[in-house]
Amino acid sequence: MATEVIPIGTILAVIINQVTKTAEAAKDVVFDKDSFNVLSKCLFDIEAVLKELQLIDIKDSQAARLALESLEANVKKANHLVDNCKKRTRFYLLNKSSRIVNEVKQVTRDIGRSLDSLSRHIVNEMQSLDVDVDVETSHYSQLQIVNDKLIQVIELLSRADLEMGMSRRDVEKKSLVTSINKEFLGTANNPLEELARAIGAPSEIGNFRREIEEARIRKDRAESVFMEQVIALLSQVDIETRRDVKKKILVTLRNKKSPECKQTTARLIV
Repeated sequence: MATEVIPIGTILAVIINQVTKTAEAAKDVVFDKDSFNVLSKCLFDIEAVLKELQLIDIKDSQAARLALESLEANVKKANHLVDNCKKRTRFYLLNKSSRIVNEVKQVTRDIGRSLDSLSRHIVNEMQSLDVDVDVETSHYSQLQIVNDKLIQVIELLSRADLEMGMSRRDVEKKSLVTSINKEFLGTANNPLEELARAIGAPSEIGNFRREIEEARIRKDRAESVFMEQVIALLSQVDIETRRDVKKKILVTLRNKKSPECKQTTARLIV
C-alpha cells in the first residue's frame, strides 16, 4: 500500500501554526527577555512570509519538502526551548543562562539555514519558468517578491545573534559584582538575595533562605553551599568581571580555615 503524500500546502499550514504558537510563547518568557523578544520578532516575520508563500502555490519537489521539514523540526526545537524556560525557576535559568542563550542562538541559526534552503528552491523554480509566457511571468514576479522578503528575514536572523544575550551579561555583571562586594564588605545579609532582586525574582528569596537555614541546622556545609552557587554564577559572567570577583573571594577564603573553604579556594584558582 502506497504511503499517502501530504500536500505541500498542508505542510506549510502546519509550520505556520507552529511558528505563530512559538512566537507568541516567546514573548512571555520572563528571563533574558531581550533575546526571546528578538526570537519572537523573527518568528512573526517568518510567519508573514510563509503566509504569502502559501498563497502562490510553490512547486512541489523533494528539495522544497526537505527545506520545509527542516524548518518544521527547528521551529519545534525553538518551541521546546521556550516551553522549558517558562517552566523553570529564575535561579535555575540564571545558572544556565549561557547555555540557554547559546541554544537560542543556535536554533535561530538553524532556522535561518532552513529558510536559506527554501530560498534556494524558490530561486530554482524561478529559473525554470518561461518569462515569455504571461502566466509564468506573473508567477515569477510573485516568487521574486516572496523570495526577497525571505532573504530579508534570513539577514534579520543573522543579525539577531549580536542582539541576543547582551542584556543578560549586563544584569549578571552589575548584580554579581555589587552583591558579592557587599557581602565581603559586610554590608549585605546575603549576596544571592541581592542577585534575586536584581533579576526580578524576589519570590524565590524565601526558598533560598530555607535551604541555607536547613544546612545550618544540619551543621552541613552552609558556607560551601553558598560558594557553590557563587561559582555557578561566576561561570556565567565575562572573563574580566570573573577575574575581579575571584580576587575578592580568594582574599576572604584564604583567611578562613574550614576544609570547605579550602576546597572552594582550590576550585576558584583553577
